[in-house]
Amino acid sequence: MNRLLKLVPEGSLTYRSGCFVGHFKLPLGGATAVAVPALQGDKLVLSIPFREIRGDLTRGLLGPLVKGFWGFISDKIQDIGGRQLARAGLPPDTLAVGKARRSDGEVGTVTVCLTRVNQWLARQPTRNLLVWLENLRFDPGHVQIDLGARPRGA
Repeated sequence: MNRLLKLVPEGSLTYRSGCFVGHFKLPLGGATAVAVPALQGDKLVLSIPFREIRGDLTRGLLGPLVKGFWGFISDKIQDIGGRQLARAGLPPDTLAVGKARRSDGEVGTVTVCLTRVNQWLARQPTRNLLVWLENLRFDPGHVQIDLGARPRGA
């Protein structure tokens, strides 16, 4: 999983202790954020706790700043992510960005529709195989991705 995450441009992502940890370069230093993955029906929801966002220079002050500017930031995530998805042939409603209140505080959310991902997978040339995502499981040490496959037309 960490090898795949190295393909993400503009920063570094790793998977540790059941969470995705990202470090991104900003004009004034860098920022580190945690994204907690969860499956909710056919959606993969990444929750980004604002209180866990840290700046290299600002330390804990960056979290409240991000929370305050989440509307602007979420538009940028939606725009950049949407362009990347469109380039790959996925529809815009594959990705949704929002904000939620949890018992331990407010979080930014990034939601990926797995139904749309499976529809996209079904259109991919895979040597007469139909491939789909059956399940995702997030454990402290790893991510398990279960794929299904059968001959096309069967």
